[in-house]
Amino acid sequence: MIQRVQTLFLLGITILSSLLIFIPFKEYREADSSYLLCLMPGCLSTMVKPFIYVPMVLNFVILALSLFTIFKYKNRKQQMKFSQLLMVLSALLIGSLFVMDFIKGSSTTMVADYKIASFFPIINAVLAFLARMFIKKDEELVRSADRIR
Repeated sequence: MIQRVQTLFLLGITILSSLLIFIPFKEYREADSSYLLCLMPGCLSTMVKPFIYVPMVLNFVILALSLFTIFKYKNRKQQMKFSQLLMVLSALLIGSLFVMDFIKGSSTTMVADYKIASFFPIINAVLAFLARMFIKKDEELVRSADRIR
């Protein structure tokens, strides 16, 4: 299970998704104060907006699905489908993290600064693509071995 490369990619998705829960991904600054925003409500944040719950749920689904996909190593076709789903969910998470700036809040003078953790979903999408590519490669290898018999 761990000896396959795609398992390491899926494990990387799991680690990055779990880090995204606790590390602030955005900082809002006003003239006199600044607010850190992370996916876990109350985590280093003095400002909790209700629109943070959609990215939080998406991140938890990505985390659980990547763990579930790791343990489906005997069924490569399902692993490929789950990897594709991980790519789609990561794209939705990217969109939901970056669309929050376009939602008008109570103050229009706030400036958003993105932290390094805001780019974790992009890395997750790339890792899911690489995992799917290597799962497909394994599946083709098994089919070619069956064809020789």
